[in-house]
Amino acid sequence: MTLFGKSITGIDVGTKTVKIANCIKQGSSYKVLKAHKIDLPEDLNLDSNLDYIIETIRRSCEVSKIPLNNVALVASESWYQSFSVTLPDMPKKELKNALLFEIKRYSGLNISDVTFDYYLNNSLKDKNEYLVYFAEKERIKVIIDKFKSHKINIKYIDVRDLIALALYVEIYADDKQIKCFFDLGYSDFKVIFTKENRFMFSRTISHGVKSIYEILRNTVTEENLLELFMFKGLENELIEKILRDYFYEIFNELLRTIKFFAATYRLGEPSNIIYTGGIFAIPGVHRYFCQNIPYPCILNNVLDILNYHDKELRDIGFMFNYAVGAAIR
Repeated sequence: MTLFGKSITGIDVGTKTVKIANCIKQGSSYKVLKAHKIDLPEDLNLDSNLDYIIETIRRSCEVSKIPLNNVALVASESWYQSFSVTLPDMPKKELKNALLFEIKRYSGLNISDVTFDYYLNNSLKDKNEYLVYFAEKERIKVIIDKFKSHKINIKYIDVRDLIALALYVEIYADDKQIKCFFDLGYSDFKVIFTKENRFMFSRTISHGVKSIYEILRNTVTEENLLELFMFKGLENELIEKILRDYFYEIFNELLRTIKFFAATYRLGEPSNIIYTGGIFAIPGVHRYFCQNIPYPCILNNVLDILNYHDKELRDIGFMFNYAVGAAIR
């Protein structure tokens, strides 16, 4: 997103790292002006350590000369709730009132205490399907004020579902097929299905990389556990079995989710699976997915697609999808 030629800085605070991307629109495309990654202490809770994380972001961006006057923040999923609703076609003012009524019915919250956003996901003759995202107004105000106290100006807070959709619409504009977006994170993994500019379905499963780290820590003494994911030359049969059992479960959950989507929505299976997540920076992991998942595999390296100048970050550009997506949405 660009406001009168100004750049937007997208910030995605993950469990292990903060990804930051400063972007600007150039013609019909976008350019990443600067990107930056900040490593966080392990198992740092976002909500209870927000002041520390914000100040870390501010200092790091000051050194990297990344502007923080127009910031799009990726929302933590603990900050908001969501649902879909189909309503008759109506004027915008009436629609907002109708959505507030649905929020009250869904959550029991007083409508004066919520802030919300919505997305027109599908139109069916005289009816429309909306995706509704809402949060307690006071909680969001506290978050924005905390950032502001550290001289970070939050223009808007966005949700991962719509960020992923916007990014796909922008990057894969000519692809009219169903796409499956797979994000394997540290604490969980998320599967999102889209078709053109329509968000179809998502599923979050609490079985991220953290679970296999914890198992390995109780099994091996190696300091650098990442080296165990190389998928070649593993001499310890127990370690190899632990790794392969873990990924076998990931593969099964992914394939089960795809089958559920195809049977429920009756639109066929995805034309490909688009992968993102820091684990794919480890040599051998992407290849291992390609060998075991019967769909074309695309590593969604947004920094490479947008031709970011820094090769070191471009090599791990698939970690920056949400940060870039928030900035261009």
